[in-house]
Order: sequence, then structure tokens, then C-alpha cells
Amino acid sequence: MKVTQLLRTTAVAAAAIFALGTAEAQSPSEQLGLGVTTGSTFGGTVSYAITPAIHVGTLFGFSSFSPKVGNTVSTYSFAPYGRFLFAGSPVLKPIIQAQFDLASVETINPATFQTETKAQNTLIISGGGEYFVNRNLGIYAMISVIELGLSDQGTAFGILTPQIGVEWFF
Repeated sequence: MKVTQLLRTTAVAAAAIFALGTAEAQSPSEQLGLGVTTGSTFGGTVSYAITPAIHVGTLFGFSSFSPKVGNTVSTYSFAPYGRFLFAGSPVLKPIIQAQFDLASVETINPATFQTETKAQNTLIISGGGEYFVNRNLGIYAMISVIELGLSDQGTAFGILTPQIGVEWFF
């Protein structure tokens, strides 16, 4: 029962988002943007549309995991990125994003109150799409394809962490 309700809700939300757009909407150019994103990290973004096809920016993010028993892990991220938007319809553009995630991971042991902090740097390549409701509002969804660990963590290939976000250009 819950799955069908979730599917209906998702379909209604998608229809509402696509109904808001106009055929004139297109990717912004020479505009500053602010946004929010969620995926493995929740955070804010600051971006600049150099051209309609090339956007650069950075993510400032935070995530925390605290199980009932065990260590609490908090991650603080600073992740500059370059996003390339390909030709598509005026409102929906396929995208590829390269992101260099500079993260600080803090682990707290609740039994001893000891804190361990380490750097975790990752090069992330993602693909997806961005829907432009109008010239100033974009909604995107991406899936990581490769996460190349540059610190002591490993490298991952495949359909990995999804990320969704909204950005406002002005």
C-alpha cells in the first residue's frame, strides 16, 4: 500500500514540476546562482553560469550519522565542481558534473568521548539531467558513476550516490 502511494505522490510531483515550465525556458548564462542539494551530503551551493553549457560552483555540506550504539560520524564538505550541460530540449538538459570533494570526517566515540578527525578527498564524476522551470530556476538529479578516493578510502565504480537539488539564478 505504501509503495503505490509513494509512486502516486512522485508522479503528481513530477507532473506539477513539468507543468510549471514553459517552452521558452533555457539554461542561464552569466548569472550567479544559489541552491540546496541533498544526497550523501546535505548542503548549499554557490554557482556561476559561465555560458548556458558550462557552470562552475561549490558545495558547502554537512552530514551526520549517529547509530543507537557506536560512534557518531560527522562529515563537513567543501566541494568545487564543474557542470557541463549538453544540447537537449530547451527545458531539460543532460548534464555531467566533475566534483572534487574535500571532506573532514569527525568520529566521536560515545564511551570514551574521544574524537578522531581525518581528511577524506574524493573526485566524483556524476551524470544526470537538469530541468529549467524558467531561466532563473533549475531542478537537477544526478547519480555518481565513479568516486575516486584520493585519501585512504578506496575507489568506487557503478551507479552510486544519487543527488538532487534546486538552484536559483539571478
